Formats: sequence, structure tokens, C-alpha cells
Amino acid sequence: MRTTTARSGILAEYPSPDVNAGAGIVSNASDLANFDRAIRDHRLISAESQRAAWTNQLDNAGEPIPYGLGWFVQQDPAGRRVVWHYGWQPGSFSGLYLKYLDEDLTFIVLSNGENLSAPFGELGYREDVFVSPFARLFMETFLGD
Repeated sequence: MRTTTARSGILAEYPSPDVNAGAGIVSNASDLANFDRAIRDHRLISAESQRAAWTNQLDNAGEPIPYGLGWFVQQDPAGRRVVWHYGWQPGSFSGLYLKYLDEDLTFIVLSNGENLSAPFGELGYREDVFVSPFARLFMETFLGD
């Protein structure tokens, strides 16, 4: 439910605390940076489990899909391995978490609006993170592409 107030923007309800895809978890960039270090150092899951999570799964016909176990998995235009995920609370918040695996490079961006991630769900291009202008700018700035 959205409520508008004059000259102050759109007020959004806090995400539901019910168990759902987002599990009602709200975080910040500092916490996600700590989470990223824990992933890198294999403090959460073993290296073997992590490799499985970052491997494209197969559909019923045996063809690879753009998703691993909890992560989107793809290559950037230069062929570098990338895993990523987004968060989206319609009408409220959004985020993008992108990891270049071989470069040990991570990009985390959070927004107090939905537009950062809404297109991944609304427009159906959820398989390609580089449709995002934020992901493209990150890649161009830090990897020179």
C-alpha cells in the first residue's frame, strides 16, 4: 500500500516480517560487506558447496539455466565469471550484489527506492545483470570494459 504526502514523496510500508523469499531481512552495505568476506573466506559454507552454488544448474532437458544454487551465474561480455543477486521490495527498497569471482571483486549497491532492481522482475531480463546501468558502470570503471 502506498500513501502519498504533498511534496515529500511516497511513503512505503516496511517489508512484511512473514517468511518469504526475502525472509523479512533488511540489511545495510556494511553488513553485506562482512557477509561477502565470510563468503570469500568460506566461513559460511565449504569451498565445494560454494562452487556448486556458483555453477549453472540444468533444466529438465539438460540445458544450463542462468541460475546456480541461490545465485545468478553468467559471464560478462569479456568472458569473466560473475555471480549476482538482487533484492526488490516493490514500492520500497532494492539492492544489487555482484561478484567477479576470478578478480575477487564485489559490488554492492542498495537503494531506498525500487528502481534499482524493479526491472529485473518487471521487464523479464533477470538473466543478464549487465542490462543494469549500475552493473555496466561498475564493470567499465573497475575492469576497463
